[in-house]
Parts: sequence; structure tokens; C-alpha cells
Amino acid sequence: DERGRDQIFQIHTRDMSVDDDLDYASLAAMADDASGADIKAICTEAGMFAIRDERTTVQMADFEAAYEKIQSEETDEDISRTFA
Repeated sequence: DERGRDQIFQIHTRDMSVDDDLDYASLAAMADDASGADIKAICTEAGMFAIRDERTTVQMADFEAAYEKIQSEETDEDISRTFA
């Protein structure tokens, strides 16, 4: 549920430098169909976006972009399985 996803985001970001205004509730709502593994991948990818931009903190926009990327990768995998 949403509360659980909120907690999972907090767990996977506890060792990350995130913006003070990061809204975990919004992240949990955004990722309504995400598993715990998906959330971990989103957090990792968000950190990579920040690193690529040479920033020391991860922003909400990084998480949003990471979610979009993870979603598109899952969609691509589903399509590949359908035609395999």
C-alpha cells in the first residue's frame, strides 16, 4: 500500500543525500504499481541522475525521471516477452 511504499522509499534513500523538501508521500503515490525491487531501482537510478548532473543531492525531479525510465524499461521487457 501507499504507506508501505513511503517507508520503502525512506529505507532506500537513508544513505543518500536528498533535498530537504523531498516528498515521500508523493513518491509513494507516483509509484502506485511499484514493487519493493522497483522502488530500489528507482532510488538507484535517481542517484545516478544526480551524479550525471554533478549534484551532491538527489531531487524530486530525479525520482520522477527515474520512475519514468524504470516504467519504460518494464514496458519494453513486456513487449519483448510477447514477441519472443
